[in-house]
This record gives sequence, structure tokens and C-alpha cells, in this order.
Amino acid sequence: MHLKSYAKLSARLKIRIAYLVEPNDQNAAFWMSLYQELFPASEKPAWVRVVTAVGDLENYISDLCVPNHIHYSMAAAVSALGCRDIILEKPSVTNMDELAGLSRLKANIFLQENYIHSDVVKSVEKIMHLYNIRVNNMRFVFSKDRTRDSAEGRGFTGHEAPHNFMVELPHSIALAYYFLGQGNCTYAATKNMILCDRILPKHGEGTIIFSHKGVLSSHYSNLQQESRERFITVSGEDIRGVKFKIQGEFAKISDDLIGKVDLYREGQLLHSERMLDDSLTNSLYSILDADSPCNFSFLYASTKHIFEAIQYEEYQEASEKFENQLGRS
Repeated sequence: MHLKSYAKLSARLKIRIAYLVEPNDQNAAFWMSLYQELFPASEKPAWVRVVTAVGDLENYISDLCVPNHIHYSMAAAVSALGCRDIILEKPSVTNMDELAGLSRLKANIFLQENYIHSDVVKSVEKIMHLYNIRVNNMRFVFSKDRTRDSAEGRGFTGHEAPHNFMVELPHSIALAYYFLGQGNCTYAATKNMILCDRILPKHGEGTIIFSHKGVLSSHYSNLQQESRERFITVSGEDIRGVKFKIQGEFAKISDDLIGKVDLYREGQLLHSERMLDDSLTNSLYSILDADSPCNFSFLYASTKHIFEAIQYEEYQEASEKFENQLGRS
């Protein structure tokens, strides 16, 4: 997916993919075939199996398309080899220690977060400003069918499935921070994923609620849902008390990449629009554009919210267990 976006950007930015670091021969062959299809007039990048084979990393941006649980170790490795600019996807790290370690690296860390750069989000923002809507609450739903990937162990650390909050909800938490700023977790809960005779703890469903100075953001993800669903709902009112609702539906993974935004006033549909929503390409453009600032502070704050939600759920479970033990004594 990143390669397709780089192909779209090649006409807007003078970029060159110099190296592919890939230890797996089959994966490398597939990638090179796709590269030749997307960049027919360009020379193929050099293929190496280990990053240490790249002798001049200080001259390149490293886009780390690797599993989440090795984000930090790979970022630390390329930084130690002299790389000054590193692109990471969300969730950028898997715990607070890694997040702290990331902040100490001598490199610019860029967060590749699609949805902040979505044209759906731009449309929602425009409507909020146009009608002077004061937000009461925001609801985010990021669900998909991950059962096949989970059955095959994709993204696992050993035999452990990723926590539900670490799969889809990092996107919605980043969006909530973008719109509403700092939040405090007031609710967090998960459900297990059940696959035939296997139980994957805290992997199936997840719900989080944050309070942002009184404005609530709720986040829900179901990783066993057959239909893919990614949307944002903004509820609020103007200075006269007229109620508004904005429903933004992000583009699904397909070639058309069409998003949709609906505006309701007092329950009646007032406006509806569809737009191209190529958020991945927009996100990478914002990073590769020479005038784009490093967004590490955003990465740090929004990622910290993920771990606060996980800790909140753990605290609630420990409290309930303690109360149950007291009740039996």
C-alpha cells in the first residue's frame, strides 16, 4: 500500500526509493514485481536482506513497514546506523518504556497516521467551523473482520494476540486527540476473541471512553465483524442551541477510495457529499514535504493515551477481583 502511494507522489515530489530491506525472498520478489509495474521507467531499488548492508543511512528516510512489536527495535537500529528521519505507523510502540526510548533517539520520528490527513476529516472540520458547532461528544467506530489474520498469528508476539486497543483504536484515539486534545480515560473494557477451540484474550472487542474537559469521545472496535466499518460521528449544537450531527465515513480499502460526510440539523439531513479519501497518500505527502514539521509530540501524546486505557482496564479488573475476594471472605 505504501508503494502505491509513493507512485502517486512521484509526480508531486522528487523522491526515489533507493533500497528495499527484506529478508524474505518471496516477499522481496513480490515487492519488486509491483515496483516495476508502478515505476516502469525507473531503475529498481537495491535489495538487501539486512539494514546494516545500507552503508549511508544518513542520506535516506527509513519507512519502517514492520510488525508493531519490533517498531522500536528497528527504529533504534536504523537510528544507531545514522538515519536521521524515520517513519512509523500507529501504534508506534507496544509499551511506555519503548515510547520513552523512542523520545531519546537521535532522529526525527514521523507518525504515519492516515486519518488525520483524511479528506473526510477536513470536511468534518469545515462543517464544524461553518456552523460554529460546539461539540458535545464524538463517537468513533473502527471495526473489521480480523479472524483470518488472527488465526494465522499475524501481529502476534510469540503466541500472544495483540490487545484490541492496539489494533484499530490507535487511529480513533489519534483522531480524538487531534480534535479534542488531552483526555482522561473514564471507561475501558475488552472481550476475548473465540476462534473454534481457541480463546484470544482481550482481542475481540474493545470500548474506551475519554473525557476531554467535559467533552466525551467514545471508541469501539470489533475485530470479528464481517463488514468493515470506519466512521466518526460528531454531535453538538450552535450558539442558539440548534442540534447538529456530522457523520463521516472513511473510505474502505478499494481502488475508488471514496469517503462520505452527512450533516444533520435537528435530525434532518441537510447536506451530503462524497469525496476522494486517499488518506495514506496524503499522510506520506505531509511527511515527505520539506515544509512538514516533525510530529513527534503528537505521536507521544496520542500513543500515551492508548496505554492509559489499557492500564485503566487492568486497574478496574484488579479492583473487581479484590472486591469479589472480600465478598467471599
